[in-house]
Amino acid sequence: MSFTLDQGQLQALQGKILVSASSEAQHGCVTKVVLSFGNAGLTIAVNPDTDEVEVRWLNPCQLASDPCRGLMTFVGQKLGWTWSARNDRGYRDAFLLSFEETVVPQVAFVGVAGELRIRLLSAQGG
Repeated sequence: MSFTLDQGQLQALQGKILVSASSEAQHGCVTKVVLSFGNAGLTIAVNPDTDEVEVRWLNPCQLASDPCRGLMTFVGQKLGWTWSARNDRGYRDAFLLSFEETVVPQVAFVGVAGELRIRLLSAQGG
């Protein structure tokens, strides 16, 4: 996973309220999501060559072109925990988030075939 932010920047966003979530798509496939936490935010994109998920710090936050409908349920909530996942081949192809006081991942961003797939995860089961 290409992190062009450090752990301190991620920690600085913890507890911040998600103000908006926007996305960009090419040929009907999401390629980038921008999460705005006010003056700063994150861009989450897929590298089309490796399918790795790239997470970058945005300051000031610049929105993408379209609302990210799948994430609207989290707008107004505080960012909780973040995770990155590496597959068995060594690629960091997932980034996960939780909101409010939940320590269980609620959203997964997964790089698949040059597309950024967004999965809402069930809070049940565990």
